[in-house]
Amino acid sequence: MTDSKSDNLGINKKSFIWNIIGSVLGAISSFVLLLCVTRTVGATEGGIFSLAFATAQILLTLGKFGVRSYQATDINDEIELGTYLVTRIWFCILMLFIGVLYVLIAGYDMRKSLIFIFVCIIKMVDAIEDVFHGQLQKIGHLDVAGKLLALRNMITILCFAIALYGTRNLLFGCIITAGISVVIGLFGNIAVTKQYMSVQLTVNHQHEKKLILACLPLFIGSFLSIYIYNVPKYALDFMGTESEIAVYSIIFMPAFVINLFSEFVFKPLLTMIASYWNNHQMEKFISVVVKLMINIMVITIIVMLGAYLIGAQLLSVFYAVDVVTYRRELVILMLSGGFSAAVYLLYNVLTSMRAQKIIIANYAIVAVLITIIAAVGVYNWKITGGAVAYLISEIILFGLMLIGTLVGYWKECSRNEDRNCNISGNE
Repeated sequence: MTDSKSDNLGINKKSFIWNIIGSVLGAISSFVLLLCVTRTVGATEGGIFSLAFATAQILLTLGKFGVRSYQATDINDEIELGTYLVTRIWFCILMLFIGVLYVLIAGYDMRKSLIFIFVCIIKMVDAIEDVFHGQLQKIGHLDVAGKLLALRNMITILCFAIALYGTRNLLFGCIITAGISVVIGLFGNIAVTKQYMSVQLTVNHQHEKKLILACLPLFIGSFLSIYIYNVPKYALDFMGTESEIAVYSIIFMPAFVINLFSEFVFKPLLTMIASYWNNHQMEKFISVVVKLMINIMVITIIVMLGAYLIGAQLLSVFYAVDVVTYRRELVILMLSGGFSAAVYLLYNVLTSMRAQKIIIANYAIVAVLITIIAAVGVYNWKITGGAVAYLISEIILFGLMLIGTLVGYWKECSRNEDRNCNISGNE
């Protein structure tokens, strides 16, 4: 009995560690890839790449369609792996189609359009391998999925750096990296997954329809979240210069640090939060949420202080682009990152409370607001306007999420009091 428990614990630890390693490498890839571009071919090309990457991230939400959470919890195998694969292929085709449609509508020249499309293909690999990783997670091999994710991201970064340095051409670098990423991501994941189960395409329109309807709310939430994240970049694309996009992207990057560290702190506790809520242990529920919110606040203050003192200088050295004059905007974006981390926490809290409709409504409201605010801000104050617009949107989103959480909490507390009254027999 002891050995069995020990083995299970080891597997859990291994899965947890490899999942973090894979996730971190995936998260920092945007940092490293932009670093390669700005240091190799300059800030103007960095602006093009940054916007292409942001567009690909938004389209990736369509490619994934929020299916991973549904697939990983499909314990009874109601939907076959083959059906997940067929559905994902259709979403990836749609992802590329929308990408082509976007560059045509935006009126980019051929070179810039091709960069956007091939960066989109690079990110599409994330959607392809996500199906295999969801299946591996479901059968208890999250550590294998983490290793595959880490390896593929390392290869992508390395190939991009070598191709870019060797050709000194951003388009060629993207083409070479896209080709290698597709081959490694597709054939590597198929080969490994086949060691645990059969891999084949299965057409089942009824199950495909069920999957799409079940995951539609998750897709909408993810899409709007990434859209809000990137609106200032698009405003700069239409009303600024590519160099300004590069500068904004560089000073925006560290804001993600707060989200990353906050996730490491509270993600392991999300199951506990859901358990407290489902078991009506309201004092423990609110206590954990408050503690996590305090952790986010402390991390935000520390990172903001670091950004103010040395952040701009370090970024200038790393990216070979002078951003020292944008120290104020950097601090604003770090504060925005703190609010964003708090929003992500409340997003998960509201999900535990099964209040997904509130989440989507909140994101929809803020998506409309930031589109207007960012347009006005960037038109009048360029990079400063973009940074302030993002901060305002995250503050509003945090406020809406907090109101939704408090209303749900108070309603549940009232229901608990009614239950206690009924149990005791008092009216």
